[in-house]
Amino acid sequence: MEAVDAVVIGGGPAGLLARHLLASHGLDAICIEPRAGVPSSSSEHVHFFNPRSFDAIERWVPGFHAKLNEAGAI
Repeated sequence: MEAVDAVVIGGGPAGLLARHLLASHGLDAICIEPRAGVPSSSSEHVHFFNPRSFDAIERWVPGFHAKLNEAGAI
């Protein structure tokens, strides 16, 4: 196994955002979903973003809202 700077446990929205932010700061990060066969980040179930967290995500990941709209997620 290759060495990485960070390991994020959980492949849901928070875990994927954490990995994105680490990578945007130049760190080599991986995201591990501990529940085998659970599609935490897929479109197979609903995730809710409250307005404050949604605004914060948009600041950290510019274009996030537009990409969700384009994908039909909103």
